[in-house]
Amino acid sequence: MTSYITKRVLQFIPVWLGVATIVFFMVHMIPGDPVAAMTGGRPIPAEMVLQYREQLGLNDPIHIQFWNYLSKALQGDLGKSIASGLPVMQEISWRFPFTLQLAVVGLILAIPLGVVMGAVSAINRGTFLDNLLLVGSLVFISIPGFWFALLMIYVFSVWLGLLPFSGTDGLKTLIMPGIVMALGSAAGVARLTRASMLEVLRSDYVRTARAKGLSERIVIYKHALRNALN
Repeated sequence: MTSYITKRVLQFIPVWLGVATIVFFMVHMIPGDPVAAMTGGRPIPAEMVLQYREQLGLNDPIHIQFWNYLSKALQGDLGKSIASGLPVMQEISWRFPFTLQLAVVGLILAIPLGVVMGAVSAINRGTFLDNLLLVGSLVFISIPGFWFALLMIYVFSVWLGLLPFSGTDGLKTLIMPGIVMALGSAAGVARLTRASMLEVLRSDYVRTARAKGLSERIVIYKHALRNALN
């Protein structure tokens, strides 16, 4: 276990450097001026523009900017947000609990739903229900999350008025985003569960269990599903 963790940590270093390098140079390739973005495009004196550029380190050579970017990032300093002027790490720390909460809700919904869909699809292989679940899982994997989220907002918030479309107060605010996050993941879990279940249902020990006269319910849930999830 220790060697595995060490290997993963060592693999993380070049990945992080690669991502940081790509992000840095992509940002520099974006048209526009950071100072203009900070001031909202309003005309300001040239002296103030130079002062802002000096504070941001934009007057330094590109390699110096890159080195400062990496060294500060390693110390947990991601700079200040152009939009709010607050430290980026502070902005992240404020939003991280809500992100984690939403991720947990999506995971709690996705795994049971995906397992049930996959198991039902495998048990009813070749039937209308199997085809319906396969098509449904394909649709939810293919639909962009942001589009499905907008559709949910329109139906349940704007049209029916049942759920709030924003906010972080109470369980109601987690229902729609949790469902949006869960359905795409549940569709993937369903397809994996179905494939695993079909393989298990063709195995010798399942045929033996049926030959012993065990009920189909016991064969499916005690033997097939349990081994398919391992």
